[in-house]
Amino acid sequence: MSLATTDREKAGFLIRYLRSLGHRVYIATENLDFESPSVVQKIKREIENSDLLFAILTENSLGSPFVQNEIGYADNADDVPILAVLQKGLETKISGFLYGRELLVLDLDNPDPTVLARINPYLRRRQTAVSVQATLAWGFVAFLGYLVLLGPNGLLSNWVKGLLGRKDEPAV
Repeated sequence: MSLATTDREKAGFLIRYLRSLGHRVYIATENLDFESPSVVQKIKREIENSDLLFAILTENSLGSPFVQNEIGYADNADDVPILAVLQKGLETKISGFLYGRELLVLDLDNPDPTVLARINPYLRRRQTAVSVQATLAWGFVAFLGYLVLLGPNGLLSNWVKGLLGRKDEPAV
C-alpha cells in the first residue's frame, strides 16, 4: 500500500479489512529501516512481488514524491495493477501521473463500512486472474507429467514394456 506516513490512520480501516480477508498488506513504514541504503530497492522488490498496489491519495500524498515513485515502480513492474483510492473532494487536484487511471473516490475521513463492498470487485478481479493463471500452469504441469510417465514412450510405459519383455516394433 502506497500512502503518506501521515495518512496511516486514515487508511487503517482499509488495511484492517484487507488483512481480515487474508491479504498481506505491505507498508514500507512498518517494515523498513529508512537509514538503510537499500531501502529503495526493498520497496521496488515488494511492489514487483505484489498482486495489487493500493495508492491512498490524500492532500498529503498527492504531492509526495515517494507515493509518485511507488506508483511509477508499479507501472514499470510486470502485471502489478494499481488501484488509486482518492480522498473525496480532491477530484480536481489530480496531477499528470494519475491521468487515465481508475480512481475509487472514498471519504477517508468518515469511512462508511459499506464502502468496502466497492473494493471487493477489484480484489475478485485480481484473484480470478491469478486463479486462471494458476489453473493453466497446473494443467500444463499435469500434461507434462502424463507425457513423461504414461505417454507411449513415457518412463512408466517403458518400464512395464521392459518387465513384459516387449519391444515396440516399427509400424509398417
